[in-house]
Amino acid sequence: MPATEDPEVVSYSLEEFCYAAGELLDRPGESFTFAQFALSGFDQRNGRQSSIDPYLNHLSQQEDIDLTCTRDIDSVIGLSTRIELRGADLTIFPIPRYHDTLKKNVKVTYSVLDSEGGTRTVELHKIPNVGIGKFGTHTLIRLMFPNAPRDTPTSPLWALSVKCQAELYQLGIRPVLRKLMESRGANLPASREAELFRARTESGQLALGSRKIPEFVVEQFSDVLRETLEENNVEWAKDFFFMHEIRGIKDSTYHSAQDYHLAQEVLEKTLSNHHLDLNLLLSGYHGDWYVDIGVEVAAGDGATCLAWDRKTHALILNQAGGIPLAAAKSVTQLSSGKYYVDLASHLTAVAGFRVTPGPTQRGAYELHYWQAYHTDKSHTYQPENHRFGKHVSGYQVTHGKANSFFDGTYGVYRRCAEDCPSNLRMEGRVPLRHAAAFMVAIDADVLFSSAFGFSCWAWWGFKAYRVLSLKLLYEWQLEGPPHLRTQESALLLAAATALLASSIHSTIDTRPASRELMAAIFPLAERFAIFDHHLPFPISLDGGASGSPEELDESEDSGGQREATQLQHPAHTDLDDEEIAQELSTVPRASDLVPHAPFGALFTRPLRYPPPPVPRFEWRRIVLTDYAFKVMFGQARHELHDDILGSNIAYARNPNRVSNRRKQPLAPQVAPIPKFALEDAGFHIQPAATDDGSDVETRSDDEFESEDPLDKGLDEALGQLWNQSFVDFAGTMPNRTATAKNGMNHGPYTVLSEEERTTITSEQFRNLNLSDTFEDVQWRHAKDEKEWREVFDRLWPAKGRRKIGKTQNYSKTRYYPSWVEMSERLTPDAAEAARAELWSLFKRLRWVPLAKADRIWETRATPGTFKRPPGADPSQPAPKILVVPRGKPTWDGNHVEGWGAL
Repeated sequence: MPATEDPEVVSYSLEEFCYAAGELLDRPGESFTFAQFALSGFDQRNGRQSSIDPYLNHLSQQEDIDLTCTRDIDSVIGLSTRIELRGADLTIFPIPRYHDTLKKNVKVTYSVLDSEGGTRTVELHKIPNVGIGKFGTHTLIRLMFPNAPRDTPTSPLWALSVKCQAELYQLGIRPVLRKLMESRGANLPASREAELFRARTESGQLALGSRKIPEFVVEQFSDVLRETLEENNVEWAKDFFFMHEIRGIKDSTYHSAQDYHLAQEVLEKTLSNHHLDLNLLLSGYHGDWYVDIGVEVAAGDGATCLAWDRKTHALILNQAGGIPLAAAKSVTQLSSGKYYVDLASHLTAVAGFRVTPGPTQRGAYELHYWQAYHTDKSHTYQPENHRFGKHVSGYQVTHGKANSFFDGTYGVYRRCAEDCPSNLRMEGRVPLRHAAAFMVAIDADVLFSSAFGFSCWAWWGFKAYRVLSLKLLYEWQLEGPPHLRTQESALLLAAATALLASSIHSTIDTRPASRELMAAIFPLAERFAIFDHHLPFPISLDGGASGSPEELDESEDSGGQREATQLQHPAHTDLDDEEIAQELSTVPRASDLVPHAPFGALFTRPLRYPPPPVPRFEWRRIVLTDYAFKVMFGQARHELHDDILGSNIAYARNPNRVSNRRKQPLAPQVAPIPKFALEDAGFHIQPAATDDGSDVETRSDDEFESEDPLDKGLDEALGQLWNQSFVDFAGTMPNRTATAKNGMNHGPYTVLSEEERTTITSEQFRNLNLSDTFEDVQWRHAKDEKEWREVFDRLWPAKGRRKIGKTQNYSKTRYYPSWVEMSERLTPDAAEAARAELWSLFKRLRWVPLAKADRIWETRATPGTFKRPPGADPSQPAPKILVVPRGKPTWDGNHVEGWGAL
């Protein structure tokens, strides 16, 4: 089929797609075809493009499914000028714990007085605050200080400065508790600093204390604290208020979603269990209170995974959330800054959503916040670093550290496919006065018209097949030749692997760098031809947009209307080739093209076929910008290339220290290259694996590629590696670690200058006057030729022998990765013949590093076994070397019989 011809599109239900993927997976020799099918939807066997139609599984088409609805109270937030607990003890934290500070947006505001006597509305997480106590499990009381000064102009808005925290304790909490608890308050910490000193453990962790105060003290605490702070002239604490929070109680409060009386009863009981009086809170004299009400919808058969229909978000917000339909439609527009779509399982028509209605859009129940999602996310829920699900990074993917993620994720999906249904869930935050009536007796017809129903096997199976395809591609890339892994089209696939694997169970990352990546891996189309529900993230479809691109503000703090982002495209490589220029001129400008997913799922553009040695996308002369590259991989481009090619760069702080953590320099032509006759014996280096796909331009990646160091022929290349090895041994010599015992000496163990280390030859390793090489050293004789051979085998391993786990020194050399690659490109007989030549040279050396499997140089002090130079401290570390049996080392030209302990 011509490359310019669009493939035939074949529509599948989710079950049918999973069946087809499983069939491919079971066929011998079809692993790549499976990976291509699961990732891009392209069927390599017949050239057809798959499209998934979830509407074949819409609930409105399934007459045999019943729905059950349960309702619950998920959390409570209360704002008041005093602690509103009744008959409750309170656990007070004299020193607030950092993790109790409110830092994220809870979609609730508070009116405070400004400097001119007026009022202003502030979001709670933008008010300096500290957690001061708890009144039970999953509870917290915070002190909020709207007038507290910021420590610095760049300090977070929620942060109460250390100075203010010290004053709060010393001039507020401590004198209040001393007064109210009388003699029982005598042993309170004398100051904030004193408590921090006491709480600091030997490991550096803080074990902060707490005090339990009785209910009669709790009742007086608020008023006495306010009076005490005023008496002590703590002006910044004026107008403080308390935030009460109860969270994570949905499973202990669930009840039928059809009964208004039961809803009222559960609300009263929940508040009472937490020492709060509903009638008092509703009186209007005890602050502002908000309740998160949840409704969970499950299939009656207990075996169906339910999922939200993206096209009905406005309907469900209107019918369940109580927002007028016109307002619901307005707030769920692509351009609304209050609407966030959460794609589920990479299916573009299946999505939950979040909405923060404006003051005029909240409807009859005064809805402050709304979210609709799927309960399947609980199986991979792991909040960490601003993420909420299991995550894998581009660095882990390119460095072979993602095995546990892929194995674990695939295992979870496979197990869940057996008997783990997924429910629909809606949550809304409303004022307490509406809590008993909100989301009671929702019309079942609305739910049937707003959701899909899939079998567990299909819902979880699709996730499993997607992550398995990414796992296979990840493994194949790691097994490929390093120089091909650094191709831009291969690195795009590595970045896509991390992005897509992390978003199967979580909302896809839509930061600018991720958007740039998506523009490189998804099909592109002209703006006017795209439906907004095919977009992987909000993009302006206004064909007249111009000017520099402005990324969409995805912060949930933003409000009002937003202009959907104009896409920042990856950069095209700078090529002057007329043919390429002509080809690019036949398609619309990059600014007119946007990424989309028109086939029902986040299918990427196809992978290169036939599969090259390293899997990659078809080359489209597109590379990530340096900024996006570093965000996706955690490294600059040259750093990642060095890592993949077996080296790393780290600049030493002390210029006299050996730069043993950077790529070692090439050996200069100081010593003659040893003469071998391997080529005369018929041994040759096989050509390197190449990716000679028709889409690869000769010059397409040349700014990122380097010359093949092994293309000079076997004899010359082997001789150069032999000479290079000594430069690498000298260049990776260890440095001292500065300690009090060694006088804070952090210099090198060698007397060789940097220039001498870069021009060193094998002659230095035949010189047994060790003071010509070392300032300090540990040495012993090799026991026999067998031990000498063991060191050789570690430094020049046999074909197919790979080191496992972490290694030091080896990956920083030039010779070792090149030798491994050379041996892979030699036949077994040729590799052994080459090692035989090297062994004959190695036996002529008089001393060598005592190389281990995981490092070239070992320094741990072993005074009972190794000898040291005169005057050396035998308890201090130093490089270990082996001296040839019967060799007689000297120091400063003098033979010393009694070196060290021997």
